[in-house]
Amino acid sequence: MALLRSFFATTWPAVEATIVRTAERDDAFEDALANWVAQNDYATLTRSEQIELAAKQYTYHLALGVISTDVFDRPPGADPVQRLESGAVDRPNVGPDFDDMPSLFELLPRSETIAESVATLLADVEATAIEDVEADVLGGIYEGLLPTVDRRALGQYYTHPLLAATLVRWAVPTGNSGDADAEPPRVLDPATGSGAFLLEAYEHLRTSFPDRDAADLLDAVVGLDVNRLPLQLTALSLANRSEEPSAERLDIRHGSFFDFSPSDVAEDGGDDPPADTLGTFDAVVGNPPYIRHENLAPDQEHFRSHLRRFGRDGETPYYDGSKRLSKKSDAYVYFATHATDFLVDGGRLAFVVPTKWLVSRYGQSFQTFLFDHYRLHAVVGFDARAFEDALVDTVLVLLERCTDADERAATTTKFVRLAEATSPDDLLATVRASEDATPPTKTTSSSGTRRPTGPSPCGNHALPTATPGSSVTFSRFPIRSSNSSNTRTSFPSPTSPASRTATRLARTSSSSSTTPPSRSTPSRSGSARPH
Repeated sequence: MALLRSFFATTWPAVEATIVRTAERDDAFEDALANWVAQNDYATLTRSEQIELAAKQYTYHLALGVISTDVFDRPPGADPVQRLESGAVDRPNVGPDFDDMPSLFELLPRSETIAESVATLLADVEATAIEDVEADVLGGIYEGLLPTVDRRALGQYYTHPLLAATLVRWAVPTGNSGDADAEPPRVLDPATGSGAFLLEAYEHLRTSFPDRDAADLLDAVVGLDVNRLPLQLTALSLANRSEEPSAERLDIRHGSFFDFSPSDVAEDGGDDPPADTLGTFDAVVGNPPYIRHENLAPDQEHFRSHLRRFGRDGETPYYDGSKRLSKKSDAYVYFATHATDFLVDGGRLAFVVPTKWLVSRYGQSFQTFLFDHYRLHAVVGFDARAFEDALVDTVLVLLERCTDADERAATTTKFVRLAEATSPDDLLATVRASEDATPPTKTTSSSGTRRPTGPSPCGNHALPTATPGSSVTFSRFPIRSSNSSNTRTSFPSPTSPASRTATRLARTSSSSSTTPPSRSTPSRSGSARPH
Protein backbone atom coordinates (compact mmCIF):
# COMPACT_ATOMS: atom_id res chain seq x y z
CA MET A 1 0.00 0.00 0.00
CA ALA A 2 1.47 3.28 -1.16
CA LEU A 3 0.44 5.35 1.86
CA LEU A 4 2.24 2.99 4.26
CA ARG A 5 5.40 3.00 2.19
CA SER A 6 5.29 6.78 1.93
CA PHE A 7 4.78 7.15 5.68
CA PHE A 8 7.69 4.85 6.39
CA ALA A 9 10.08 6.55 3.95
CA THR A 10 9.38 10.06 5.21
CA THR A 11 9.13 9.34 8.95
CA TRP A 12 12.03 7.09 9.92
CA PRO A 13 14.77 9.72 9.26
CA ALA A 14 13.03 12.07 11.70
CA VAL A 15 12.83 9.27 14.26
CA GLU A 16 16.52 8.48 13.74
CA ALA A 17 17.51 12.09 14.41
CA THR A 18 15.40 12.10 17.57
CA ILE A 19 17.03 8.89 18.80
CA VAL A 20 20.54 10.26 18.21
CA ARG A 21 19.82 13.49 20.09
CA THR A 22 18.12 11.71 22.97
CA ALA A 23 20.87 9.11 23.39
CA GLU A 24 23.50 11.86 23.66
CA ARG A 25 21.88 13.56 26.65
CA ASP A 26 19.62 10.99 28.35
CA ASP A 27 21.36 8.19 30.27
CA ALA A 28 18.09 6.37 30.89
CA PHE A 29 17.36 6.27 27.19
CA GLU A 30 20.92 5.11 26.44
CA ASP A 31 20.47 2.24 28.92
CA ALA A 32 17.12 1.36 27.37
CA LEU A 33 18.71 1.37 23.91
CA ALA A 34 21.42 -1.03 25.07
CA ASN A 35 18.78 -3.30 26.58
CA TRP A 36 16.76 -3.21 23.34
CA VAL A 37 19.86 -4.21 21.35
CA ALA A 38 20.48 -7.15 23.69
CA GLN A 39 16.85 -8.30 23.72
CA ASN A 40 16.66 -8.40 19.94
CA ASP A 41 20.11 -9.94 19.32
CA TYR A 42 21.44 -6.91 17.42
CA ALA A 43 24.84 -6.80 19.13
CA THR A 44 26.61 -7.77 15.90
CA LEU A 45 25.51 -4.55 14.20
CA THR A 46 27.44 -1.28 14.42
CA ARG A 47 26.20 1.57 16.58
CA SER A 48 24.91 3.53 13.57
CA GLU A 49 23.22 0.42 12.19
CA GLN A 50 21.56 -0.22 15.55
CA ILE A 51 20.19 3.31 15.70
CA GLU A 52 18.99 3.20 12.10
CA LEU A 53 17.30 -0.13 12.73
CA ALA A 54 15.68 1.19 15.91
CA ALA A 55 14.33 4.18 13.98
CA LYS A 56 12.96 2.01 11.19
CA GLN A 57 11.40 -0.48 13.58
CA TYR A 58 9.79 2.25 15.65
CA THR A 59 8.38 3.84 12.50
CA TYR A 60 7.01 0.50 11.39
CA HIS A 61 5.72 -0.05 14.92
CA LEU A 62 3.80 3.23 14.67
CA ALA A 63 2.33 2.21 11.32
CA LEU A 64 1.15 -1.10 12.79
CA GLY A 65 -0.35 0.77 15.70
CA VAL A 66 -2.28 3.05 13.38
CA ILE A 67 -3.64 0.13 11.39
CA SER A 68 -4.45 -1.84 14.53
CA THR A 69 -6.82 0.90 15.65
CA ASP A 70 -9.10 -0.41 12.90
CA VAL A 71 -8.36 -4.09 13.32
CA PHE A 72 -8.86 -4.27 17.08
CA ASP A 73 -11.38 -2.67 19.40
CA ARG A 74 -11.31 1.09 19.01
CA PRO A 75 -13.14 3.54 21.30
CA PRO A 76 -15.65 5.54 19.26
CA GLY A 77 -14.67 9.14 18.66
CA ALA A 78 -11.08 8.68 19.82
CA ASP A 79 -8.86 11.55 18.74
CA PRO A 80 -5.97 10.21 16.60
CA VAL A 81 -3.33 12.61 17.90
CA GLN A 82 -4.38 12.05 21.51
CA ARG A 83 -4.05 8.32 20.95
CA LEU A 84 -0.52 8.87 19.70
CA GLU A 85 0.47 11.09 22.62
CA SER A 86 -1.05 8.73 25.19
CA GLY A 87 0.84 5.79 23.75
CA ALA A 88 -2.29 3.94 22.59
CA VAL A 89 -1.05 3.96 19.02
CA ASP A 90 2.45 3.01 20.12
CA ARG A 91 1.16 0.01 22.05
CA PRO A 92 -1.74 -1.62 20.21
CA ASN A 93 -3.59 -4.42 21.95
CA VAL A 94 -2.04 -7.39 20.18
CA GLY A 95 -2.36 -9.94 22.92
CA PRO A 96 -1.45 -10.61 26.55
CA ASP A 97 2.22 -11.33 25.85
CA PHE A 98 2.79 -7.73 24.84
CA ASP A 99 1.89 -6.20 28.18
CA ASP A 100 5.59 -5.74 28.92
CA MET A 101 6.48 -3.84 25.75
CA PRO A 102 9.96 -2.33 26.11
CA SER A 103 10.18 1.23 27.36
CA LEU A 104 12.80 2.36 24.83
CA PHE A 105 10.47 4.26 22.53
CA GLU A 106 8.35 5.58 25.38
CA LEU A 107 11.39 7.58 26.52
CA LEU A 108 11.64 9.49 23.26
CA PRO A 109 10.60 13.15 23.60
CA ARG A 110 7.57 14.28 21.65
CA SER A 111 8.34 15.30 18.08
CA GLU A 112 5.93 17.56 16.24
CA THR A 113 7.16 16.18 12.93
CA ILE A 114 6.48 12.59 13.95
CA ALA A 115 3.11 13.48 15.47
CA GLU A 116 2.00 15.20 12.27
CA SER A 117 3.09 12.23 10.17
CA VAL A 118 1.12 9.80 12.32
CA ALA A 119 -1.95 12.04 12.32
CA THR A 120 -1.82 12.14 8.52
CA LEU A 121 -1.51 8.37 8.31
CA LEU A 122 -4.41 7.92 10.73
CA ALA A 123 -6.57 10.14 8.53
CA ASP A 124 -5.57 8.19 5.42
CA VAL A 125 -6.30 4.85 7.07
CA GLU A 126 -9.70 6.16 8.18
CA ALA A 127 -10.60 6.46 4.50
CA THR A 128 -9.27 3.00 3.62
CA ALA A 129 -10.98 -0.32 4.25
CA ILE A 130 -8.75 -2.36 6.51
CA GLU A 131 -9.39 -5.39 4.28
CA ASP A 132 -7.26 -3.61 1.67
CA VAL A 133 -4.20 -3.79 3.91
CA GLU A 134 -3.06 -7.28 2.99
CA ALA A 135 -0.53 -9.18 5.04
CA ASP A 136 1.85 -9.50 2.11
CA VAL A 137 2.02 -5.69 1.84
CA LEU A 138 2.85 -5.37 5.53
CA GLY A 139 5.27 -8.26 5.26
CA GLY A 140 6.97 -6.66 2.28
CA ILE A 141 7.52 -3.44 4.20
CA TYR A 142 8.89 -5.40 7.16
CA GLU A 143 11.27 -7.36 4.94
CA GLY A 144 12.53 -4.05 3.59
CA LEU A 145 13.47 -2.74 7.03
CA LEU A 146 16.85 -4.46 7.01
CA PRO A 147 19.40 -4.33 4.22
CA THR A 148 20.13 -7.77 2.77
CA VAL A 149 23.56 -7.90 4.41
CA ASP A 150 22.03 -7.17 7.82
CA ARG A 151 19.29 -9.74 7.41
CA ARG A 152 21.96 -12.27 6.55
CA ALA A 153 23.94 -11.38 9.68
CA LEU A 154 20.80 -11.85 11.76
CA GLY A 155 19.88 -15.07 9.95
CA GLN A 156 16.63 -13.63 8.59
CA TYR A 157 15.39 -14.58 5.14
CA TYR A 158 12.16 -14.05 3.28
CA THR A 159 9.94 -17.10 2.79
CA HIS A 160 8.05 -17.30 -0.49
CA PRO A 161 4.30 -17.83 0.16
CA LEU A 162 4.30 -20.89 -2.13
CA LEU A 163 6.92 -22.56 0.05
CA ALA A 164 5.04 -21.72 3.24
CA ALA A 165 1.80 -23.09 1.77
CA THR A 166 3.50 -26.29 0.61
CA LEU A 167 5.13 -27.03 3.96
CA VAL A 168 1.98 -26.26 5.93
CA ARG A 169 -0.23 -28.44 3.73
CA TRP A 170 2.21 -31.32 3.97
CA ALA A 171 2.74 -31.08 7.72
CA VAL A 172 -0.65 -30.12 9.18
CA PRO A 173 -3.00 -33.13 9.45
CA THR A 174 -6.62 -32.73 8.36
CA GLY A 175 -7.70 -36.37 8.22
CA ASN A 176 -10.37 -35.85 10.89
CA SER A 177 -11.70 -32.53 9.57
CA GLY A 178 -15.09 -34.13 8.86
CA ASP A 179 -15.64 -34.83 12.55
CA ALA A 180 -17.59 -31.93 14.02
CA ASP A 181 -16.21 -32.68 17.48
CA ALA A 182 -12.59 -33.03 16.40
CA GLU A 183 -10.10 -30.56 17.79
CA PRO A 184 -8.07 -28.70 15.16
CA PRO A 185 -4.43 -29.83 15.02
CA ARG A 186 -1.94 -27.63 16.84
CA VAL A 187 0.74 -25.87 14.78
CA LEU A 188 3.94 -24.18 15.99
CA ASP A 189 6.28 -21.79 14.20
CA PRO A 190 9.26 -21.28 16.55
CA ALA A 191 10.67 -18.31 14.58
CA THR A 192 7.69 -16.55 13.03
CA GLY A 193 9.38 -13.67 11.23
CA SER A 194 6.61 -11.79 9.45
CA GLY A 195 4.15 -14.64 10.02
CA ALA A 196 3.99 -16.36 6.62
CA PHE A 197 3.70 -19.88 8.06
CA LEU A 198 1.13 -19.07 10.74
CA LEU A 199 -1.03 -17.23 8.22
CA GLU A 200 -0.89 -20.22 5.89
CA ALA A 201 -1.63 -22.55 8.81
CA TYR A 202 -4.68 -20.52 9.82
CA GLU A 203 -5.98 -20.47 6.23
CA HIS A 204 -5.39 -24.21 5.93
CA LEU A 205 -7.29 -24.88 9.15
CA ARG A 206 -10.11 -22.53 8.18
CA THR A 207 -10.55 -24.39 4.88
CA SER A 208 -10.28 -27.82 6.48
CA PHE A 209 -12.50 -27.06 9.50
CA PRO A 210 -15.14 -24.67 8.07
CA ASP A 211 -17.55 -25.21 10.95
CA ARG A 212 -15.11 -24.21 13.69
CA ASP A 213 -15.08 -20.72 15.17
CA ALA A 214 -12.20 -18.43 14.30
CA ALA A 215 -11.24 -18.29 17.98
CA ASP A 216 -10.81 -22.08 18.10
CA LEU A 217 -8.59 -22.03 15.02
CA LEU A 218 -6.52 -19.16 16.40
CA ASP A 219 -5.99 -21.17 19.59
CA ALA A 220 -4.41 -23.90 17.46
CA VAL A 221 -1.60 -21.77 15.99
CA VAL A 222 1.32 -20.68 18.16
CA GLY A 223 4.18 -18.38 17.19
CA LEU A 224 7.45 -17.35 18.84
CA ASP A 225 10.15 -14.85 17.96
CA VAL A 226 12.97 -13.04 19.75
CA ASN A 227 12.01 -9.83 17.94
CA ARG A 228 8.79 -8.15 19.04
CA LEU A 229 8.18 -6.29 15.80
CA PRO A 230 7.43 -9.30 13.58
CA LEU A 231 5.25 -10.70 16.35
CA GLN A 232 3.12 -7.58 16.17
CA LEU A 233 2.86 -7.99 12.42
CA THR A 234 1.86 -11.63 12.84
CA ALA A 235 -0.79 -10.78 15.43
CA LEU A 236 -2.16 -7.97 13.27
CA SER A 237 -2.29 -10.14 10.15
CA LEU A 238 -3.95 -13.05 11.96
CA ALA A 239 -6.55 -10.77 13.50
CA ASN A 240 -7.20 -9.23 10.08
CA ARG A 241 -7.58 -12.61 8.38
CA SER A 242 -9.76 -14.07 11.11
CA GLU A 243 -11.88 -10.95 11.65
CA GLU A 244 -11.55 -11.76 15.34
CA PRO A 245 -12.56 -8.59 17.26
CA SER A 246 -9.96 -9.12 19.96
CA ALA A 247 -6.39 -10.33 19.77
CA GLU A 248 -6.44 -11.77 23.27
CA ARG A 249 -6.90 -15.28 21.86
CA LEU A 250 -3.68 -15.10 19.83
CA ASP A 251 -0.91 -17.28 21.24
CA ILE A 252 1.97 -15.15 19.97
CA ARG A 253 4.91 -15.10 22.39
CA HIS A 254 8.07 -13.08 22.64
CA GLY A 255 11.22 -14.98 23.54
CA SER A 256 13.76 -17.53 22.46
CA PHE A 257 12.44 -20.92 21.39
CA PHE A 258 15.07 -22.48 23.64
CA ASP A 259 13.49 -20.89 26.71
CA PHE A 260 10.31 -22.88 26.11
CA SER A 261 9.54 -26.55 26.70
CA PRO A 262 6.58 -28.83 25.95
CA SER A 263 6.01 -29.48 29.67
CA ASP A 264 7.17 -28.26 33.05
CA VAL A 265 9.53 -31.22 33.53
CA ALA A 266 13.02 -29.94 34.26
CA GLU A 267 15.96 -31.02 32.14
CA ASP A 268 18.21 -33.65 33.69
CA GLY A 269 20.83 -31.93 35.75
CA GLY A 270 19.49 -28.50 34.95
CA ASP A 271 19.40 -25.82 37.63
CA ASP A 272 17.69 -23.12 35.58
CA PRO A 273 14.18 -21.93 36.47
CA PRO A 274 11.38 -23.84 34.71
CA ALA A 275 10.94 -22.68 31.13
CA ASP A 276 7.62 -21.48 29.77
CA THR A 277 5.55 -24.39 28.53
CA LEU A 278 3.82 -24.70 25.17
CA GLY A 279 2.39 -28.23 25.17
CA THR A 280 2.81 -30.62 22.26
CA PHE A 281 2.01 -30.11 18.60
CA ASP A 282 0.86 -31.99 15.54
CA ALA A 283 3.08 -29.92 13.26
CA VAL A 284 6.11 -27.65 13.54
CA VAL A 285 6.76 -25.51 10.49
CA GLY A 286 9.01 -22.60 9.66
CA ASN A 287 12.15 -21.04 8.30
CA PRO A 288 14.53 -21.00 11.29
CA PRO A 289 17.34 -18.44 11.38
CA TYR A 290 20.55 -19.20 9.52
CA ILE A 291 23.08 -18.14 12.15
CA ARG A 292 26.52 -19.70 11.83
CA HIS A 293 27.90 -21.54 14.83
CA GLU A 294 30.67 -18.94 15.28
CA ASN A 295 28.00 -16.32 15.94
CA LEU A 296 26.23 -18.39 18.59
CA ALA A 297 29.02 -17.72 21.09
CA PRO A 298 29.04 -16.98 23.96
CA ASP A 299 25.51 -18.40 24.25
CA GLN A 300 26.01 -21.73 22.49
CA GLU A 301 24.95 -23.62 25.61
CA HIS A 302 21.61 -21.82 25.37
CA PHE A 303 21.07 -23.63 22.05
CA ARG A 304 22.51 -27.00 23.16
CA SER A 305 21.13 -27.62 26.65
CA HIS A 306 17.89 -29.21 25.37
CA LEU A 307 19.94 -32.09 23.94
CA ARG A 308 20.26 -33.45 27.50
CA ARG A 309 16.64 -34.59 27.27
CA PHE A 310 17.34 -37.12 24.52
CA GLY A 311 18.63 -40.26 26.17
CA ARG A 312 17.77 -43.10 28.52
CA ASP A 313 18.59 -43.71 32.16
CA GLY A 314 20.28 -40.37 32.62
CA GLU A 315 22.49 -40.73 29.55
CA THR A 316 22.98 -37.76 27.23
CA PRO A 317 24.27 -39.24 23.96
CA TYR A 318 23.39 -36.27 21.75
CA TYR A 319 24.66 -33.67 24.21
CA ASP A 320 28.06 -35.09 25.10
CA GLY A 321 27.97 -38.82 24.36
CA SER A 322 28.63 -41.16 21.47
CA LYS A 323 26.14 -39.39 19.20
CA ARG A 324 27.08 -35.88 20.23
CA LEU A 325 25.67 -33.22 17.94
CA SER A 326 28.62 -31.30 16.54
CA LYS A 327 29.33 -27.97 18.20
CA LYS A 328 29.89 -26.61 14.71
CA SER A 329 26.18 -26.95 14.03
CA ASP A 330 24.48 -23.76 12.93
CA ALA A 331 21.36 -22.41 14.63
CA TYR A 332 18.80 -24.03 12.33
CA VAL A 333 20.06 -27.49 13.38
CA TYR A 334 19.22 -26.76 17.01
CA PHE A 335 15.78 -25.49 16.02
CA ALA A 336 15.09 -28.86 14.41
CA THR A 337 16.43 -30.92 17.32
CA HIS A 338 14.57 -28.85 19.92
CA ALA A 339 11.34 -29.06 17.89
CA THR A 340 11.57 -32.84 18.16
CA ASP A 341 10.52 -32.72 21.80
CA PHE A 342 7.38 -30.72 20.96
CA LEU A 343 5.99 -33.16 18.37
CA VAL A 344 3.54 -35.93 19.15
CA ASP A 345 4.44 -39.33 17.76
CA GLY A 346 3.43 -39.11 14.11
CA GLY A 347 3.64 -35.32 14.18
CA ARG A 348 5.41 -33.63 11.29
CA LEU A 349 8.22 -31.14 10.99
CA ALA A 350 8.61 -29.14 7.76
CA PHE A 351 11.45 -26.60 7.60
CA VAL A 352 13.27 -24.51 5.04
CA VAL A 353 16.97 -25.01 5.80
CA PRO A 354 20.34 -24.42 4.12
CA THR A 355 21.96 -27.29 2.22
CA LYS A 356 25.02 -27.22 4.49
CA TRP A 357 23.87 -30.19 6.58
CA LEU A 358 24.14 -32.32 3.42
CA VAL A 359 27.79 -31.51 2.80
CA SER A 360 29.41 -30.22 6.00
CA ARG A 361 31.06 -32.34 8.67
CA TYR A 362 28.55 -31.33 11.31
CA GLY A 363 25.84 -32.62 8.99
CA GLN A 364 26.73 -36.24 9.76
CA SER A 365 25.82 -35.91 13.44
CA PHE A 366 22.63 -34.06 12.48
CA GLN A 367 21.68 -36.82 10.03
CA THR A 368 22.22 -39.38 12.79
CA PHE A 369 19.86 -37.44 15.06
CA LEU A 370 17.22 -37.25 12.33
CA PHE A 371 17.38 -40.98 11.59
CA ASP A 372 17.10 -41.74 15.32
CA HIS A 373 13.91 -39.71 15.75
CA TYR A 374 12.19 -39.28 12.39
CA ARG A 375 11.03 -40.85 9.22
CA LEU A 376 12.74 -38.64 6.66
CA HIS A 377 10.14 -38.47 3.89
CA ALA A 378 11.73 -36.04 1.47
CA VAL A 379 14.41 -33.46 0.79
CA VAL A 380 13.37 -30.98 -1.89
CA GLY A 381 15.85 -28.77 -3.72
CA PHE A 382 15.30 -26.05 -6.29
CA ASP A 383 17.09 -25.13 -9.47
CA ALA A 384 16.27 -21.49 -8.79
CA ARG A 385 16.81 -20.09 -5.32
CA ALA A 386 13.85 -20.35 -3.02
CA PHE A 387 14.13 -16.78 -1.71
CA GLU A 388 14.07 -13.55 -3.62
CA ASP A 389 17.16 -12.20 -1.87
CA ALA A 390 18.71 -15.28 -0.28
CA LEU A 391 22.47 -15.58 -0.21
CA VAL A 392 22.40 -19.23 0.75
CA ASP A 393 21.09 -22.34 -1.02
CA THR A 394 18.15 -24.03 0.61
CA VAL A 395 16.12 -27.22 0.68
CA LEU A 396 12.83 -28.27 2.20
CA VAL A 397 13.03 -31.10 4.73
CA LEU A 398 9.88 -33.13 5.39
CA LEU A 399 10.10 -35.19 8.58
CA GLU A 400 7.72 -37.32 10.63
CA ARG A 401 8.34 -37.93 14.33
CA CYS A 402 8.55 -41.67 14.90
CA THR A 403 9.51 -43.66 17.99
CA ASP A 404 9.37 -47.01 16.19
CA ALA A 405 12.89 -47.93 15.05
CA ASP A 406 11.67 -50.50 12.51
CA GLU A 407 9.40 -47.98 10.80
CA ARG A 408 12.19 -45.43 10.68
CA ALA A 409 14.57 -47.97 9.15
CA ALA A 410 11.99 -49.03 6.56
CA THR A 411 11.27 -45.49 5.38
CA THR A 412 12.32 -44.57 1.87
CA THR A 413 13.47 -40.99 1.46
CA LYS A 414 12.69 -39.13 -1.74
CA PHE A 415 15.17 -36.56 -3.03
CA VAL A 416 13.41 -34.16 -5.33
CA ARG A 417 14.86 -31.46 -7.55
CA LEU A 418 12.57 -28.90 -9.17
CA ALA A 419 13.79 -27.03 -12.22
CA GLU A 420 11.32 -24.17 -11.85
CA ALA A 421 8.75 -22.69 -9.51
CA THR A 422 5.64 -24.79 -9.12
CA SER A 423 2.35 -24.71 -7.27
CA PRO A 424 1.96 -26.33 -3.85
CA ASP A 425 -0.33 -28.95 -5.44
CA ASP A 426 2.26 -29.92 -8.03
CA LEU A 427 5.10 -29.96 -5.53
CA LEU A 428 3.15 -32.12 -3.08
CA ALA A 429 2.15 -34.43 -5.92
CA THR A 430 5.82 -34.83 -6.81
CA VAL A 431 6.77 -35.64 -3.23
CA ARG A 432 3.87 -38.07 -2.91
CA ALA A 433 4.33 -39.58 -6.37
CA SER A 434 4.97 -43.02 -4.94
CA GLU A 435 3.05 -42.83 -1.69
CA ASP A 436 -0.56 -42.76 -0.66
CA ALA A 437 -1.72 -39.13 -0.81
CA THR A 438 -4.21 -39.64 2.03
CA PRO A 439 -3.81 -36.78 4.57
CA PRO A 440 -1.97 -37.79 7.72
CA THR A 441 -4.03 -39.22 10.54
CA LYS A 442 -4.50 -36.85 13.44
CA THR A 443 -2.50 -37.64 16.57
CA THR A 444 -3.82 -35.75 19.56
CA SER A 445 -1.62 -32.97 20.89
CA SER A 446 -2.17 -31.21 24.17
CA SER A 447 -0.47 -29.57 27.09
CA GLY A 448 1.74 -32.57 27.67
CA THR A 449 -0.10 -35.78 26.77
CA ARG A 450 0.46 -37.81 23.62
CA ARG A 451 -2.33 -40.11 22.51
CA PRO A 452 -1.69 -41.63 19.07
CA THR A 453 -4.97 -42.38 17.29
CA GLY A 454 -3.73 -44.19 14.16
CA PRO A 455 -2.95 -47.90 13.90
CA SER A 456 0.71 -47.22 13.16
CA PRO A 457 3.08 -46.25 15.98
CA CYS A 458 4.04 -43.25 13.87
CA GLY A 459 0.68 -42.26 12.46
CA ASN A 460 -0.98 -43.61 9.33
CA HIS A 461 1.37 -42.48 6.57
CA ALA A 462 2.10 -44.82 3.68
CA LEU A 463 5.74 -45.47 2.91
CA PRO A 464 6.98 -44.06 -0.37
CA THR A 465 8.40 -46.59 -2.79
CA ALA A 466 11.70 -46.19 -4.57
CA THR A 467 11.60 -45.69 -8.32
CA PRO A 468 12.35 -49.06 -9.94
CA GLY A 469 16.01 -49.35 -10.78
CA SER A 470 17.14 -46.34 -8.80
CA SER A 471 19.74 -46.74 -6.08
CA VAL A 472 20.77 -43.92 -3.81
CA THR A 473 22.66 -44.06 -0.54
CA PHE A 474 22.16 -41.54 2.25
CA SER A 475 25.52 -40.90 3.82
CA ARG A 476 27.72 -37.96 4.69
CA PHE A 477 27.35 -36.94 1.06
CA PRO A 478 23.84 -38.26 1.04
CA ILE A 479 23.28 -38.98 -2.62
CA ARG A 480 25.15 -41.29 -4.93
CA SER A 481 24.61 -41.25 -8.68
CA SER A 482 21.73 -43.41 -9.77
CA ASN A 483 22.22 -46.54 -11.87
CA SER A 484 18.74 -46.23 -13.29
CA SER A 485 18.29 -45.53 -16.97
CA ASN A 486 14.92 -43.87 -16.53
CA THR A 487 15.53 -41.56 -13.61
CA ARG A 488 18.15 -39.01 -12.64
CA THR A 489 19.30 -38.38 -9.14
CA SER A 490 18.55 -34.97 -7.76
CA PHE A 491 21.83 -34.45 -5.96
CA PRO A 492 25.40 -34.75 -7.19
CA SER A 493 27.81 -37.61 -6.84
CA PRO A 494 30.07 -37.11 -3.79
CA THR A 495 33.09 -37.40 -6.07
CA SER A 496 32.03 -34.53 -8.32
CA PRO A 497 33.06 -30.89 -7.82
CA ALA A 498 29.39 -30.04 -7.52
CA SER A 499 29.19 -31.99 -4.28
CA ARG A 500 30.70 -29.05 -2.44
CA THR A 501 27.45 -27.17 -2.65
CA ALA A 502 24.86 -29.90 -3.21
CA THR A 503 22.98 -27.43 -5.38
CA ARG A 504 24.32 -27.87 -8.89
CA LEU A 505 21.70 -30.46 -9.63
CA ALA A 506 20.06 -31.89 -12.73
CA ARG A 507 18.29 -29.11 -14.57
CA THR A 508 15.04 -31.02 -14.90
CA SER A 509 12.34 -31.85 -12.40
CA SER A 510 13.50 -35.15 -11.01
CA SER A 511 13.41 -37.35 -7.95
CA SER A 512 15.24 -40.27 -6.48
CA SER A 513 14.83 -42.35 -3.39
CA THR A 514 16.85 -43.88 -0.64
CA THR A 515 16.31 -46.01 2.42
CA PRO A 516 18.31 -44.85 5.45
CA PRO A 517 21.20 -47.10 6.34
CA SER A 518 21.23 -49.27 9.42
CA ARG A 519 22.54 -47.36 12.40
CA SER A 520 24.96 -50.21 13.11
CA THR A 521 26.48 -50.14 9.63
CA PRO A 522 26.37 -46.54 8.44
CA SER A 523 27.13 -46.03 4.80
CA ARG A 524 29.99 -43.74 3.94
CA SER A 525 30.79 -42.49 0.49
CA GLY A 526 33.40 -39.86 -0.17
CA SER A 527 34.90 -37.63 2.43
CA ALA A 528 33.11 -34.58 3.74
CA ARG A 529 34.64 -31.19 3.35
CA PRO A 530 34.60 -28.80 6.29
CA HIS A 531 32.54 -25.68 5.79
